[in-house]
Amino acid sequence: MKEPLVSICCMAYNHASYIRQCLDGFMMQKTNFSFEVLIHDDASTDGTQEIIREYADRYPELINPIYQIENQYSKGISPLRQILFPMAKGKYIALCEGDDYWIDPLKLQKQVDFLESHNELTFCVHRYKRFFVISNIVEDDLHPGLFLGKEFLVIDNNLFKRYWLTQPLTALIRRDLYAYIVDESRSYRFFRDINTFYFLLKKGNGGCMNFYGGVYNIHGNGVQSGLNVLGKLNANFNVIKELCEKNPLDEVLKYKIANIIIMMLKQTGSITPLLCIGKVNVSLRSKLRIFSELISQGFNHFIRKIVK
Repeated sequence: MKEPLVSICCMAYNHASYIRQCLDGFMMQKTNFSFEVLIHDDASTDGTQEIIREYADRYPELINPIYQIENQYSKGISPLRQILFPMAKGKYIALCEGDDYWIDPLKLQKQVDFLESHNELTFCVHRYKRFFVISNIVEDDLHPGLFLGKEFLVIDNNLFKRYWLTQPLTALIRRDLYAYIVDESRSYRFFRDINTFYFLLKKGNGGCMNFYGGVYNIHGNGVQSGLNVLGKLNANFNVIKELCEKNPLDEVLKYKIANIIIMMLKQTGSITPLLCIGKVNVSLRSKLRIFSELISQGFNHFIRKIVK
């Protein structure tokens, strides 16, 4: 087998209900290059490992599985950054968690061709469908209007500041830039998807292609999806708070913190979320900038509603 051009990195934990669909999405890819599938099972207890073994036996030339006896994530180890990435041989890294899946057999080919012809871009993502498992409802991604009449969007800091356009299942990232992300992650307590794209954009813009290449499953068993709305907002606040404290001059992060506080105000109907500004360990000047962002995003409107 030739050296793979793409390394697909898949993280699985108790995904028995989803992992077949995920692996089928990898196996249906039609490419003019070689790729490998690195899949890490983090000590699942629901039969996920048995399904992975079935596929690994069927496609031994493609699938390289890692089976854990003890859960690594609970020990503070990142299966993706600390286990799978060091094994990857490809020029490009494709991401997909075991409870999501790809639906376009040309997904990888389209993304590789795109990045090969756009050397100025650091990563490539595409559109996706959202499937709400409990209610059995399928919806488009969050901002479909942005794509009208366009083959792709250039993702820069200005777009990143205002919109969340992607999920990991859509990402194809240049290997050397993912190595930079791994290095950056070592100094962070919280490191989530937003960190990945934040650091990629420090190295250059990305591209979002206008085709549906995968499905993001929303269910109650994920790290984030198991939280209620306020719980998710608190988790996101902690992530961006740490980013802001380590990058105190970044206006994008101040905007995002203010945006989360606005959403907390909406959710709680009280002014208590304003105390979050005091929790951000930055200079008084930076805190005033966050407050300024609050005002520009409609803070006065929400305060008037709460006071009434």
